[in-house]
Amino acid sequence: MSGDLRDRVSALSSLLVRQRRQLAQIALAIAETEDLIAETLEREALTFPHRADELRAKAQAARQFAVVERTAAARYQNPSHPDWAD
Repeated sequence: MSGDLRDRVSALSSLLVRQRRQLAQIALAIAETEDLIAETLEREALTFPHRADELRAKAQAARQFAVVERTAAARYQNPSHPDWAD
C-alpha cells in the first residue's frame, strides 16, 4: 500500500471513529430524553386517571425506546460488540 493510500485510509479510519463516538453520544442523549418523557408520562397518569392506562403504555414505550438507543450507543462505542452489524 502506497504512503498516500495509507494516509487516506488512516484519515478515514479516524473520521469513522469520531463519527461513531458522535453517534453514541446522540443515542445516549436520545435515551436520556426518552427516560424523561417516561417519567413525565407517569406523572401525567397520576394527574389524569381517566387516561392513566394510555399514558402508562406510552411511558413503557418510551422506556423501551431508551433501551434500543442505549444498545445502539454500545454498538457505536464498540464496533466488535456482538450486536454490531453492517
